[in-house]
Amino acid sequence: MIRWLVALSVLAAPAVRAETLEERFAAANSLYQKKRFNEARAAYEVLIERFGVRAAAVQYNLGNAEFELEHIGRAILAYKRALTLSPSPDLERGIRANLESATAAIVERHRKDQDRAVTVLDETHGALYSVFHLVSPALSGWAMAGLWVGLLGLIALRRRLAFARTAAVITAIPWALATTLFLGNVITSEAVVRGVVVKDNVRLQEGRGAGATESDVPEGLEVRILDTSDPAETQIRLSNGREGWVPAKAVEAI
Repeated sequence: MIRWLVALSVLAAPAVRAETLEERFAAANSLYQKKRFNEARAAYEVLIERFGVRAAAVQYNLGNAEFELEHIGRAILAYKRALTLSPSPDLERGIRANLESATAAIVERHRKDQDRAVTVLDETHGALYSVFHLVSPALSGWAMAGLWVGLLGLIALRRRLAFARTAAVITAIPWALATTLFLGNVITSEAVVRGVVVKDNVRLQEGRGAGATESDVPEGLEVRILDTSDPAETQIRLSNGREGWVPAKAVEAI
């Protein structure tokens, strides 16, 4: 896992720097294993924020530390960020299992408090976003490029080889699919900004003024971020279509 982290994050860095990041990651994991969760969280955050490490393993371990500290919203945020970083199949299974456990913890917390009800815990990005994100952009991008090279080769050989024309037509179908997935992924990622509520006791204000309707939004809820121009408040949309404003510090983008 550590070798994979370094290969992804510091491919062009000097060997000394790579070893430093490797040691920092190992040290953070050691703090976690010793149940020094506050220190482990801080160490993972240094890797992410100071050194710019973008690796699913770091976000996953950060999520685990946040979960142990009972910061469930931040744990869910870290897990969802990890899923955007093309984790390995084994790591992805672990992330999804822990994400499910964190979501269950949120539901259980609200079940015990009869004065509050879970608004929604669905994802907010819609069916089209889900379709275009069935595979990672890296996978669809490589598939698109590889199939395009093969398609060009078959087109060039169509007069020499009898089967080349038919093979080109057949190859064009998965190429078109890979291209659609790749471009759709890029476009929807830019158009849809997903976020997670990272604080408890957050109220959604569904209008302006004293008579505006307010409702609870649970910690850990995924929302769609609509407007961040106000430094004090962020406009969001829930999966049930309701829109409103919450304190800016209450929600962070995935």
